[in-house]
Amino acid sequence: REISSDVVSLLPKIGSATLKKGNHLHDNCQRLTFNISHPLLPVEDGSVMSYPPPIPYTRNGVRLGIEPKYGKHQCHQNAILSFVYGYQLPQIIHFITTLIRSGFKGDLVLGTGTDLTQGSREYLEYISSSDTTTATGIELNVVVYEIELSCVKRGNSNPCQAHRLFQDATTGECISDFRKLRRVATLRFEYYWAWSSLYAPDTQLFFTDARDVYFQGNPMVRGLEFYRNAGYAPNTTIIMFEEAATIAQSRANSRWILKTYSETVLQQIAEKPVLCSGTTLGGQPAMETYARAMVYEFDHSNCGNCAKLNDQCFHNYLVHTNRLEGANGGSISTVVTHKQGEGGIVNTVGLVSLRHDGASLHDLGLIQSESMAILDNDKTTTSAVIHMYDRDAGMKEWVSTKITQELLEWNNTGRVVPPA
Repeated sequence: REISSDVVSLLPKIGSATLKKGNHLHDNCQRLTFNISHPLLPVEDGSVMSYPPPIPYTRNGVRLGIEPKYGKHQCHQNAILSFVYGYQLPQIIHFITTLIRSGFKGDLVLGTGTDLTQGSREYLEYISSSDTTTATGIELNVVVYEIELSCVKRGNSNPCQAHRLFQDATTGECISDFRKLRRVATLRFEYYWAWSSLYAPDTQLFFTDARDVYFQGNPMVRGLEFYRNAGYAPNTTIIMFEEAATIAQSRANSRWILKTYSETVLQQIAEKPVLCSGTTLGGQPAMETYARAMVYEFDHSNCGNCAKLNDQCFHNYLVHTNRLEGANGGSISTVVTHKQGEGGIVNTVGLVSLRHDGASLHDLGLIQSESMAILDNDKTTTSAVIHMYDRDAGMKEWVSTKITQELLEWNNTGRVVPPA
């Protein structure tokens, strides 16, 4: 895309780096090249941070080394970004099917592994084809990247490095990953940053998990309604979503904060709500800066074993210690946190049953009996996005039945979206 002067003014400040148009990555987007004169360091002015792009230093400049396997970006459209590395079609078909039904009309960017089964590959190739969207009337534009990572077997963590994310801008050679081994859940934010840098500043981006997420409505529509009603600037506002517990009430989150930061930090934020790093919504400038901040926290964390670090501790630290608002010249002007089960955008239901002595969502009156829609805590509003549904036995069984139906429909008829 053309990077005009008014657009440049909205892009997050990146210190001594400059952006230049590179070669065409696809029809209406261009790969960005980063030319830097020396390694970038963050600038801190009081409590306001300026996060650098998470790129390696080379004398020739750096460009993104990844291109879509299937599909093409529409860089002036809203986008949903999801890292589905290691998943096959049964883990993502309900996510995609319900997103199509939600009426979302933008990009869905998926980062898969290179070990896709033939059935998974055929489905993704089909759904990302422009011929398919024309023939079926589906308005979801799917872009698929096959991500090649170098991972090691280490207990349950299987940490990885990404050796093909960046290229030398002059030679085109891949630049070896300069970061330590890390979990895929942490590493994905480098790809979120790379993808978010391709989109125009007036777009909305949604970073989301996929395996335990499905859609009951269009999150972008709900988000824009919220901005309008609350008077927030869409481009520079970011929305985080709470779980049904405080950090002190969550043994896992407390442990992550303690091991990554300190006892002092844990005590400082212990009574704050757990914010889920699996779903975040905001304007492109805000989301691009947020992705930078997440990578920066990993790079500068004081860890004995970085491979065990969890991205959720970075996410909560950044928000609860006010390291995001005002960052990068105001690219993030406002950070909003929605309480669990409120706001109508994302409902993270994983800890709801635990908070209510084991009662199910159905027992709590949070499921509409006829449609099986999960409701906000007001028991009236249908939540647009459901996250961690599989922690509820009844909803896990119901969604499993839906997945079976969707797989049978695709295998038997080639239809992407079965009859409702």
